[in-house]
Amino acid sequence: MERAGTIVLRVTLVGLPVGLLLLYLALAPDGIGETRVAAAWYGARVVSSAPFMLLSAATGAAFSLWLAVRTLATRRFTKAMRDGGVPARRVKTRDEDHLVARARAALEPALTRRPDLPRLVDALLGTPVDLGAAELTLIPEAFGVQVSLRFGMDRVPVTTMPSETFEAVLERLRMIVGVDDVGHGTIELRGSAGSERIDAHFEHPAVDRRDAYALRLVISRRSGYSRTLEQLGMGEAVLARLGAALEHDKGLIVLAGGNQSGLTTTLYAAAHRLHRAGKHPDALVAIEPHVRLELPFMLQLEVGAAETASVLQHALTHRYQVLLLRKLTDPASASLALQAARERLVIVTLEADGALAALRTIASLADSKLLTETLLLAQGQLLAFKLCRHCRSKETLSDEQRRAFGGLELPNEAFHAQGCERCGGRGVTADRIALFWSLERSPWLVELLQRPPKLEELRRRAFDHGYRGPIERALELAEEGETSIDDALELARARRLG
Repeated sequence: MERAGTIVLRVTLVGLPVGLLLLYLALAPDGIGETRVAAAWYGARVVSSAPFMLLSAATGAAFSLWLAVRTLATRRFTKAMRDGGVPARRVKTRDEDHLVARARAALEPALTRRPDLPRLVDALLGTPVDLGAAELTLIPEAFGVQVSLRFGMDRVPVTTMPSETFEAVLERLRMIVGVDDVGHGTIELRGSAGSERIDAHFEHPAVDRRDAYALRLVISRRSGYSRTLEQLGMGEAVLARLGAALEHDKGLIVLAGGNQSGLTTTLYAAAHRLHRAGKHPDALVAIEPHVRLELPFMLQLEVGAAETASVLQHALTHRYQVLLLRKLTDPASASLALQAARERLVIVTLEADGALAALRTIASLADSKLLTETLLLAQGQLLAFKLCRHCRSKETLSDEQRRAFGGLELPNEAFHAQGCERCGGRGVTADRIALFWSLERSPWLVELLQRPPKLEELRRRAFDHGYRGPIERALELAEEGETSIDDALELARARRLG
């Protein structure tokens, strides 16, 4: 890029005098009237004067230098964002007010009493692309449907959509992408600058007692930047354990969680960490049922569940150093993944109720001895609703609550949700926060997995060895006011260790 800037500068410095010379020749007083001769003579004298030439050259050089430096800085910043080297606070360099104004100008004209549905759907699909956002989210709230944009880690509210209009938008988009209820579909937007694929995800964000939330819609771009591990809010201990596991050249890392718990985001962030470390250049391959985000630094293969094992077998014949497998479901794929972990670093995700449940599932699908031989780390995650900041309050923990946490060191006070008009009496918002916990390879875990007992017995014995799963992290978030102490109590009373 420096070379390109130098070339532009040299061309400007050489081309400007040549252009001025041609201008002088064009004004040469051959065969024209006396008045024109005088004007041409004076113009040629001024244009060809040393001060004018020097000023023109300096102006051209300054402009060329500015253009080269700006282009170079933009390229480096873009690469740093792609590689995860730019903190979230630096990514937020845009003028939010200007972006919100542009988004509203595109959406609100169609949000009338009789909405122009085709125009509104076009605006919803095109706004993330036009404004450079990662995704546009429509989440039902008590007062309507909140429309927001996400830039990096920052979510910016834009406007509110009536619930009736939202239902019509859902119906129309389902027809376009071919989705009956929940799921996802891909739309290709074509324009003068090229085409871009947009994913429409129809999701149920709530899976627990707060299931009053209706279906939500997420419109995301396939091209963009994935988040880094540091941006996911894992907590220092969990982040350190996962970072240490990713430094190995071989072994198995298991990422587990429920449906729509953010497993794909964590998997992509782990791939980013490997790419940034430079240990595995051009040696990462991901086998996925659906590519959520196209990452330029690794090969991504989109295959159905029936073809996963055969594609995995084919990938093992190549010299890929890191294998990422999304949604491990069948015994053949599980066996191949464990065999590959003997010589490669393998990261798998599967839908399970946490780390222990995932290990129990893999042990039932494949050779448990091979699992204990290759296991580096099992990590679980779940999503909890954020407390409403307008009605949250602190409460002192009772003796009964303290007994439910099994002797853990507890704070004196933690936040609790009361409910207000802003949150519709629920005490929480539609935004969610991730809880992460992990389980490293240990002697007692290896012994348990050799002949894995039933899941409840596995959880009980893990609890006896001091494993608390998501409970500790839930307590930390409740103390910080991000989630409610009720969420941590539910996990503790159910011994939901994950």
